[in-house]
Amino acid sequence: MTTQTRFDLNGLIDAIESGDASYQVALYAEHAEVEIADGDSIGQSPQVLVGRPAIAQWIEGLAERHVVHRIVDPRADRRCVSFVDELQDPDGTTVLHRRTAEISTGQIRRESISVEATVGRPSDRHLAGYFLG
Repeated sequence: MTTQTRFDLNGLIDAIESGDASYQVALYAEHAEVEIADGDSIGQSPQVLVGRPAIAQWIEGLAERHVVHRIVDPRADRRCVSFVDELQDPDGTTVLHRRTAEISTGQIRRESISVEATVGRPSDRHLAGYFLG
């Protein structure tokens, strides 16, 4: 039996962009933690997912939404991986997830996801008092 010692960044990118939830989940350690901090939820505690089953449920939920993912600026070394995941909803809304993960024996042990920006949300030009549009 061989133990994976290198993290498969290209495999993760392909899995995210193609919506392959099972491959993404396989890259997480059994007791991994994912912390998701939403910039729109100021004052609220980040969501924390503990264990592969909870992480799988989150990843599968994203896949069900039919979001298009594009990975930008991927970087990795033996202990860390980081990238920006641009998620585009069918309505044209784009949300950026800045993701940084600690790697051990080829798997993600701990990940932080910061939802930092939303681009392309429908504007409020239709609201009363908006005279520029």
